[in-house]
Amino acid sequence: MCVSQKACQENLPVLLELLFSKASDSIKTIIVISLGDLTRRFPNELQSYQDKMFNLLDDSKDVRNTGLFIFSQLIMGNIILLKDQVADIYVLIEDQDPRTSQLAQNLVNELERNPYVKEAKPD
Repeated sequence: MCVSQKACQENLPVLLELLFSKASDSIKTIIVISLGDLTRRFPNELQSYQDKMFNLLDDSKDVRNTGLFIFSQLIMGNIILLKDQVADIYVLIEDQDPRTSQLAQNLVNELERNPYVKEAKPD
């Protein structure tokens, strides 16, 4: 799918269907990493799926941590822009899992230092 934009367009729905199915956490984690790579290569193709991708932050611990890490890289690289999703990240600071909480806190700290993203902060 990284080879061409056409291949990405044609196969992305299948990949997302698998991601939101009852696939194992390891499969979902691999797909999340792949989506991060695809987003870097074809950001416009995945922009319409951004809200769905942020729903992964409600998934299992491993998928949530991987998703949060990948989103952090994409956000800080200004590849994806935050809209309403920033509130979801702030909520994860209070997560039961210490790794999730730390990843969310690190992202929030970076967001507060980044003037471009500061305006997306929730009230």
